[in-house]
Amino acid sequence: MENARILWVDDEIDALKPHCLFLEARGFAVHTANNAADALQLVLAERWDAVLLDENMPGGGGLELLPKIKQARPSLPVVMITKSEEDGVMQEAIGAQISDYLLKPVHPRQVLTSLTKLISGDKLAAAQTETNYQQAFRELSVEVNDARSWEDWTAVHRALYRWEMALEKTGNEAFSQLLQTQRDEANALFARFVERNYADWMADESAAPLQAHRFLKRVLFPALNSGQRVLLLVLDNLRWDQWKVLQPLLEAEGHVREEGFHASLLPTATQYARNALFAGMTPMEISKRFPQYWVEDRAETESGRNAFEEQLLGAQLQTHGLGALDWAYAKLTHAGSERKFAGQWNNLKKKQLVALVANFIDLLSHAKAEQSIVRDLASDDAGYRALTRTWWERSPLREVVNDALLGGMEVLITTDHGTVLVKEPVKLAGDRDLTTNLRFKQGRGIQVNAKEVVAFDSPEKIGLPLRALGEKVVFARQSNFFAYPNQYNHYVQHFRNTYQHGGVSLEEMAVPYAWLTRKK
Repeated sequence: MENARILWVDDEIDALKPHCLFLEARGFAVHTANNAADALQLVLAERWDAVLLDENMPGGGGLELLPKIKQARPSLPVVMITKSEEDGVMQEAIGAQISDYLLKPVHPRQVLTSLTKLISGDKLAAAQTETNYQQAFRELSVEVNDARSWEDWTAVHRALYRWEMALEKTGNEAFSQLLQTQRDEANALFARFVERNYADWMADESAAPLQAHRFLKRVLFPALNSGQRVLLLVLDNLRWDQWKVLQPLLEAEGHVREEGFHASLLPTATQYARNALFAGMTPMEISKRFPQYWVEDRAETESGRNAFEEQLLGAQLQTHGLGALDWAYAKLTHAGSERKFAGQWNNLKKKQLVALVANFIDLLSHAKAEQSIVRDLASDDAGYRALTRTWWERSPLREVVNDALLGGMEVLITTDHGTVLVKEPVKLAGDRDLTTNLRFKQGRGIQVNAKEVVAFDSPEKIGLPLRALGEKVVFARQSNFFAYPNQYNHYVQHFRNTYQHGGVSLEEMAVPYAWLTRKK
């Protein structure tokens, strides 16, 4: 541990000379002090990598010195060494932000292990992660190429994100780029898988994975029929990696008893996927059975496309014999509405079902395209995850979820679709009535390179309303987005490296769900 400077504070420091020599033989520079006053002067005057601090010393023990050290050097790791095994001593030391805790008599290797973990733990962990990824690279490539089912692809999706989040901590850009190459390859093959199978999924439930329009029937309603009270929390645009950074925060009061994926509908856009989720129907079925609740996807109908989720959910509950249920619905579009809902929670928490839509993550993804500060903060998936976690740490909804769990409700967290960071433009032309989504186009006269899209010759085959005869449907694949030839430069400059949804990728289609229950 070359150049690591250690200050060991103990009133019997002479007796620890062999321990100091042991550490010095392994590259540490060990300095000593036998009282609190001298130790504090050394901490203030010099740079240290860690302090070994005796808890009980004449004239001022470690517990009195510790807050002074932390006030002067908040990030300096301190290892408390004590003879006491009393819980009170340990709790006081931990409360004062010690980094580790050792009981006397200490063994030199015990001290070495603690210091190595504190000073070089991150580097050692990063090196091991890189080694592990190198060993797993070939196996992951085989899994990508051998994936044949929805379960295979969701396993690949998990593995890709697990490695991405692990390599993120190493800072090794070369390995991150290598993993991105594997992700691109996976999404290319996944697009072919979806193109071959999606129409069959829509026609035959037995051939399909769990899809958005069948999700509540198969996952939520059995719990309601058993008498369980449920908070359904739909976090718009939630991806698997974002769920994983939120999970530790949610587990403060809750236990994850089940988690998995369901398949978002195409297009992976809110108007289609979330309406289908709440209605328990395909978009085509909604437009036919409830035409008053379906707004056509045209440039002039941007607002109001998701204005009837409460009515659609009510209709689905009625269809499945849950019409008499005491339930409520709310949609939260900004921090103010989150605070307002939290203030109303006491009047809602006794209901059998509370369905709650929170749009923050979706707003964050769209803000990246419009606001430079968000573009900088969420420049990549790591930044996007960090902002998602920061939102939840401070959101009033966090306390709502905790209170729901403490009150005996179960919490079902899911979403309607994910999102993907788009990079490569694909030129596309067509009639003026084409839909406006950057990763999905429905209309007539579509001209695009067939190799760059997932295409269907009839919207109705995949459960979409037919707006006019002769329409076709195409979806962007991987990290592509559509750009019109006459506005090509504008689209490229404005939308490249922004988060979009509507197309075919694992990030958009393989969306998470999780059941939380109160900790025992």
